[in-house]
Amino acid sequence: MLIFDKFPDKAQAEQFAAAIREEFYLRAWIYMSQDESDQVDPFPFVLDPPIVLVERPNGLSTARAIQRETKIEKRVKTFGGDFAGT
Repeated sequence: MLIFDKFPDKAQAEQFAAAIREEFYLRAWIYMSQDESDQVDPFPFVLDPPIVLVERPNGLSTARAIQRETKIEKRVKTFGGDFAGT
């Protein structure tokens, strides 16, 4: 999973998740607490909700997957969030 947090509000997190679904055809989930997101993908550092978990691209070459993930990591800034890690 790609993990994003620190969105200004839930609406921005929802818009980011929707954009990822539309632009990259990847699933994305929104959580309002780290306890919830840790049930899906535990993260060893403190996250600041809202949190968005995005599935990693599958079926691509390593280079193409990295390229796509990098675009997603940059795209989050448009919505006021941060890339927390994988």
